[in-house]
Amino acid sequence: MYNNIKFLTDSAELNLSEIARITNIDGLGAVTAAINTTQIGLNPGARFDSAHVDYRNIVIEFYVISNVADNLNELYSVIQTGTKTTLQIKNKLINCYAESIEINRTNNPVKGQISLICPDPAFRSAAKNISLSSNDFISYSGNQATGFKLYLTAKTAVRNPYISINANKKTRKSVLNISLSAGDILELNSESGSKSASIASKKVYPYTGNFLWPELVPGDNTITIGAESGTVTAKILYSEKFVALV
Repeated sequence: MYNNIKFLTDSAELNLSEIARITNIDGLGAVTAAINTTQIGLNPGARFDSAHVDYRNIVIEFYVISNVADNLNELYSVIQTGTKTTLQIKNKLINCYAESIEINRTNNPVKGQISLICPDPAFRSAAKNISLSSNDFISYSGNQATGFKLYLTAKTAVRNPYISINANKKTRKSVLNISLSAGDILELNSESGSKSASIASKKVYPYTGNFLWPELVPGDNTITIGAESGTVTAKILYSEKFVALV
């Protein structure tokens, strides 16, 4: 059932399924959200204030059937408590920190449990890098909307470039209030927590308070790239996000 479960670091890779028999993985569903409200006088109900989605806690239970010392040494060489690792499961990726690694050697066979804390609870696909035409289409198979990195290259002098995305019968147009010289590359990052824009690594602020940060949503996304004047080409870099693995 639990095949091809991998731990990935900058320098190593471990397929846990090859050295142990995984019996259970908890924490793959939707993460609980804390809903904050305020009671107003004697009025019934309450006023909604905010919502916060917590971190993800993944717990993996397994047995080490054979070559116990060698397999545990291989495990410890890749993952240690307090260190960062990327968990790959069902071809999806999530960044985590190892909270605990518990091994019961008195059990026969040897029983183990790994607890992972994932500050960003979303699972992601491998990154996709796509060149966009002026009218293009992305079929997004994630089950959670996502921001992305958009690279707009000015082929001529450009004024007010934009990206428009039509999905679920709604169109959202994001206009960047900026002028670009031929050859400029504007990088727009609309990912949550990292929203920014820059030219040649220097930050710019081509958006106003009512700017719509573009995002891809589950299903079909029809994309239009253009500008008020001039010509741009575009590339998009994104990963599909998943609120839960099903």
